Amino acid sequence: MLTLGRWSLQLAQGWEAELEEGCVCASHPEGFGVLLISHAERAKNPVAREELHQLASAELPGSADVGECRMGDFEGLHATYVEDGERWHRFYLCFGTVLLLVTYTVELAHDGVEDDEVIGMLRSLRAIGNRWE
Repeated sequence: MLTLGRWSLQLAQGWEAELEEGCVCASHPEGFGVLLISHAERAKNPVAREELHQLASAELPGSADVGECRMGDFEGLHATYVEDGERWHRFYLCFGTVLLLVTYTVELAHDGVEDDEVIGMLRSLRAIGNRWE
């Protein structure tokens, strides 16, 4: 279990994580894609759904397929699109004052190979504390 600040994630078997300030990079040494999780926390005021929509609309190409999602304790948006020969999955997730921006990229030739592992990890996301801390 990987725990950072007010959130945790169960890494899939064989996956490894490198930590940098504000970001986690996870991948499988023999795998194909890279999972990046950027995280931030506010001192007050929960992250609003409108803010997630604003972030997504500022970053995503017009071709992105966007929808609502829930991953573990976190809820927000999921988007997927193809760009430069890669499949991109973007998640804009929040739990109270905690914001997670998640990106998984993989070459199109390997699209779908690690989906079960990636979705399993994201479904394991847990918030630590309550929404209003």
